[in-house]
Amino acid sequence: MIEICTNCRHRLTPFQTSPITSETLSCHKQPRKVVIPGLFVRFASKIDEALQPQNLSYFSVATAAYAVGLLTCFGVNEITHAGQPALLYLDPSLVGSALACAVANDQLEEVWNFREAEEEAGKEE
Repeated sequence: MIEICTNCRHRLTPFQTSPITSETLSCHKQPRKVVIPGLFVRFASKIDEALQPQNLSYFSVATAAYAVGLLTCFGVNEITHAGQPALLYLDPSLVGSALACAVANDQLEEVWNFREAEEEAGKEE
C-alpha cells in the first residue's frame, strides 16, 4: 500500500478496489499533481510542431525528464522512507530539460518567448 496523504486516514493502493469517494479525492488532490507536468509535456510537443528543432525533440526530452523526475522521487522515497512531493522533482526536471534542449537547438529565445498560434474562430473541422 502506498501512503499518499499523511494528514488523513485515507490510503490508496495501486489497484484500488474500494470506491473512491469525494472525501478521499479532496484529501489527496492528486489530479493536479499529474495534470500540470502532463500539460508541460504537451506544451513541449506544441513547441516541436511550431519550431521544428534540428537536434533534439522537445517532446522526447520532456518525456525522458518526466521519467527521470519521477524515478528520482521514488528513489528519495525509498531512501528517506518519507513522503516526497512529486512536483518537487518533476517541475525542475521538466523546465531544466526544456531550457537545455533549447540551448542545444540554438532556440532559447524562441522557446522563452513562445506563443501558440491562435486558430481561426470560424474554422470548422
